[in-house]
Formats: sequence, C-alpha cells, structure tokens
Amino acid sequence: MEKTGRPSKYSEELIDQIMNELAHGVSIKKALKKHDVHWESFRQWLNNPDYPDLRKRYTESKADGIEWMMAETTELSEKALAESKEENKAGRTNRDYVNMMRHHINLQTFRASKLAPRVYGNKDQLEISGVDGGEIKVSFEK
Repeated sequence: MEKTGRPSKYSEELIDQIMNELAHGVSIKKALKKHDVHWESFRQWLNNPDYPDLRKRYTESKADGIEWMMAETTELSEKALAESKEENKAGRTNRDYVNMMRHHINLQTFRASKLAPRVYGNKDQLEISGVDGGEIKVSFEK
C-alpha cells in the first residue's frame, strides 16, 4: 500500500540542525519552530522504527544543552561579579542589574535541577530503620 499525504520533511541535515540547536541550550519548541517542524511530526519521528538512533541523539543533545546552559550561567555570574566590582570602585552599584542577574542565575539553576536532577538536583535522602538498625514492625489495630 502506497503512503498518502504530505511528504515528510525528515532529513539527516534537518535533524543535525535541530540537534545542534538543542546542544546549544535552545528549547525543543524554539528549535522546531525555527526549522518549521511541528511537535507532532517530531514525536512521530522519535517513535518511528525507521529512525532508530533519533531518540538517543535527542536525549544526548538535550543533556549537552543543559551543560551549555550551566556554562553560560557560570559566565554570566562571573560577568556580574566583575561588573559589580568595577561599579564599586567608581562608588556606585547597579542593584537592579545585580538582582536581574541573580534572578536569571537562580532560574537557570532551577531549570537544570529539574531537567537533570541526578547532576544538578539537590540530593535528599531518607532512611528509615528500626531500633539499633533492626527491622521495622508495622501493625494496625482496630
């Protein structure tokens, strides 16, 4: 049976461009919009057995993008610190700029902690044990 409908936009060149955008911290939504690809089409490509390595490439590009975003955040914080020191030498401080940078850095850090919790998340761990490390007994009474 012959396929009907519009021809697919899928090409290795297009996928390389989208993956490059993702690896440089651009959201998937913005990358797809820039290349005129609908999310539903991209999801179909991800799940299509004809493109077996696409999901892996997508996951790796997203991870690279998070690293890129955190590197940019570090650069921004260093820039804000340097500018703050310069302004203090001149006897003034641009508090609005410092607060804006603080907000941006906090937002990027929060995003990274949600997108890659194993790397950037807070490690909260809870251990429960019985007396002297023994078993825990649970009972219910009516």
